[in-house]
Amino acid sequence: MRRKVLETPAYLAQVHGWSINETGILSAIPNFSTMIFSWFAAQFCDWLIRTERMTITNTRKIAMFCSVGMPAVTIFGLSFSGCYSILAFFFIISTFALFGAISSSSFANLVDLSPNYASVLFGITGFVGNTCGFISPLFVGLMINNNQTIKQWQLVFITTSIIMGAGSICYQIWGTAKQQSWNNNQSMTSNVNTEIIESRLNNKRKKLSLDEETVFLE
Repeated sequence: MRRKVLETPAYLAQVHGWSINETGILSAIPNFSTMIFSWFAAQFCDWLIRTERMTITNTRKIAMFCSVGMPAVTIFGLSFSGCYSILAFFFIISTFALFGAISSSSFANLVDLSPNYASVLFGITGFVGNTCGFISPLFVGLMINNNQTIKQWQLVFITTSIIMGAGSICYQIWGTAKQQSWNNNQSMTSNVNTEIIESRLNNKRKKLSLDEETVFLE
């Protein structure tokens, strides 16, 4: 649901009357805060795991709470910032900064679950996440179409807050960093290795046949 938060430049321009130049420049600040906070969050989470002060699962849950649960609170605060532009911008920066911990939560969690198939998992989650990338602007457009008011934007942010909060709660209950049994599925691994070997052998045979034809023609 970060896609909806990316609508904040439009919110600042349409509700608070900021110019495009102002919103363009200021919209870079929250993304910069994401980068900075993600580095500190990663260092802290690695320290917790390395020193065994906390299990990997609990570390991921803390990072998830910081990156999704706490932004749900700041977005809820944003929905009630009203006409106070500075307060609204504070909540926006806080939301983006906290989201930086996502690199130590769900992103890293894919490797925890299955080091062998993390790329496949990332592709699946990326597909679902990017689908929201074109659904959320449509949703926002339908809600605020010809009605650019604080009340309508409030509904947008409250909806975002509820969805993010629900996702964070679900992860706190069912989330795990335990490596899954299918990660070491020998039959799947052997089949893949066999296919790779056969493919290489076929390529070598084709190359040899081409070399023989070239020699024959000469």
